[in-house]
Formats: sequence, C-alpha cells, structure tokens
Amino acid sequence: MINISQFSASDIMTVHVLDQGRAGVPFWNWRISAVARKNRPGDPSAFMGAGLYAMCFDGLVIYAGSFAGSDKGTQLPVWQSGDIIPGRWTRHVGSITGRCNLLSTTASTITQLVNAHSNDHPMVTALVNGSVLKHKDAGCQGSFNRLNFAAQNWADFCKADPIAMLKRISFVYARIEVGDNAALQQLNKDGIRDLVKEAESLLIRTYKPLINGEISIGEHLEPFTCEQAGTILVNVLMKSVQDFIGKKSEEYASMQIGEQFIGIEKPYITATEGTHPMKKTIQTTGHKTVSDAQVLIFSEAKFQESLPFSGAFEVFDLDQCFERKEDGRLMAIVNGTIEGIPLTEDSTLEIELVGHYEGIVGFAGDVITSISVTASS
Repeated sequence: MINISQFSASDIMTVHVLDQGRAGVPFWNWRISAVARKNRPGDPSAFMGAGLYAMCFDGLVIYAGSFAGSDKGTQLPVWQSGDIIPGRWTRHVGSITGRCNLLSTTASTITQLVNAHSNDHPMVTALVNGSVLKHKDAGCQGSFNRLNFAAQNWADFCKADPIAMLKRISFVYARIEVGDNAALQQLNKDGIRDLVKEAESLLIRTYKPLINGEISIGEHLEPFTCEQAGTILVNVLMKSVQDFIGKKSEEYASMQIGEQFIGIEKPYITATEGTHPMKKTIQTTGHKTVSDAQVLIFSEAKFQESLPFSGAFEVFDLDQCFERKEDGRLMAIVNGTIEGIPLTEDSTLEIELVGHYEGIVGFAGDVITSISVTASS
C-alpha cells in the first residue's frame, strides 16, 4: 500500500545561475528546475500521486510535508497525477538555501531575521536593502524558519556550487498505492488532500522538524536521519490511512440503502403524463442498512434520461451486477423501481454509471469489497 523512494536532489533537479538576482537581492539568482521526466531515475510514477515526504540536509531530516497529486490538465485519477518535484521540492531547495530566483518574503519575516541575526549579517542586510518587489509573491515563499536556516548556514550557501549543494540535499517520499482498496478509490481531490494533510499534521506534531513553519524556533526535536525517514513516514501514513478506512467503513455501514451519497436532490426521472411533465422519484427496495445487504455505493449515475444522482443501492450479487455495453456505457443492475410502480422483491433498474471509474465501493455485509471495472474511454 505504501511505496518508498529516496532521491538525491542532484539527480532530479538542475540549477542555472543567473547574472542578476531578483528584487535587488543579488543572491536570489538560482533558477531551479525539475529534470525532464524521461531523464529521472526510476519509474515516472514515483513522483506522482499522494503521500508524505521528508527533506534531508547532510543526512538529517529538516522538513516534512505532504503532496496530494493534481486534478488539473489530466484525465488520470488524482492518485496517479501530479509531479512532486516542481510541485514541492524545487521550491523547498530554493527557500532553505535562500538562493531561488522566485523567492519573496514579508516585512515581518525580515524584521524577525534582523532580531535573530542583526543587521550585520550579509544575507539579512541584502534582504533589508532589496527593492519592494521582494514582498511580491513570485512562486517561492521564504518563511522565517526557512530563511533562518539559510542565514545559519550562510557561509556555505552564499558561495555554494549548485551541483555540490544539491548533492547535500535528498528527499524521501512515501507514496500511497491505492491498489484495489475501494474506500481510497472513491476519494475525490478534496478527500485525498484531507487524508494526507491529516497524516502530515501527525508527522509534524510527533517529530517537530527544524524548518516546518508550525514549529517555533527552539521547540523542534533532535532530527531523525534520512535512513530512519522511510520507516517513520510509512508508519505515520499507514496509521492515517487505517484510521480513515475505519471511519469510512463505519460511515458507509450506517447508511440506509437509498441514502444520498453527496447530498444532491433525490434521484428522479422526468416523465410525461398527458401534456404535463412529471418528476418520478427513483425508489429503492426496502429500508435496510448498508451492513445488512450487498450494496453498491456510487457517486454519479443516471437512469435513462434522468439527471445524474448518487446513492446506495442494494444488488443481488456484487460480482455480477455490471455490464459494459457495446457503445462503452457501464451499466449496473440495482434493486429499485420508479415512483408509482409497486415495489416487489424482484424490482430492478439498469442504471448507467457516468464519469470516470477505476473502481466502485461495494459492501458485502459489513466488509468493503472492491469492484474492479474498466474505465470509460
């Protein structure tokens, strides 16, 4: 369920040193870029998806964060999307070294740096003297903890050879492999983000890394090593995933069959009686809870020409309720009927599952069962 990868920054990013720095700050002149996907070590999927990561400097973890993939410009499920290098890591390198050409910072942060290091510190002096553009966001925000780390290591960072510096930085990424876990497959972008953010908060509260903004100076703990990071990230992430699945199982198991899944209007079709269009409600058979039957839970479907709806419907057999039509539509046979038609034990509806599906949550009793289906073209 959890895939662990470790990368040296020198293998996954490059630095181009510009002639001039941004906003009148001479050392804000490193253009840090991700290496092209085809030239990176390992499989490209290692940099996608969602999970936790640790940033290491000279073999010690100084920062921990999370990544939730991306749902922009891609038809892939969020679990298989995004690129963590430009999404997170290049900006981290740029801020903790104080060298990125996209850096900006706030006036209050500069005041904190002056108080911590005095006006005589060469990095702090240059920030004080920079133009007003130093406060305009350009894509890499310099918080106090990050720039304070740069100031503490300025003897190394001010004249650093970029390649040599990148070799001192590495990342450990614990990425969730969804596999056939239906509860995780059902998560949308917001749900994925909430899951990994909860794991990130647990990680930061427990280990208090040096430059995470949530930790005040002096409150951080002794850093753990890069070698320890993989095990720690996996343990924290697994706990958060298991807690989530446990909560989700309880949530699903207590649902009534026919209950709305995403809070939209009760499913109905529009029928014509005489000359008047009528709304006919789609009804389910019985009033069982999800844990008392074989139940299909889906986020979007329609019946004939109805508006899309969601819900929990009983089925006779989770393994046999799907059919892929020749035109590509994915159909499911569920127990139910239309308003005005008497409910009987054998009443069924053939509903169409719309949108993109890699899997659908199904329950057999109180156990989540994954139903694997082929995604629509």
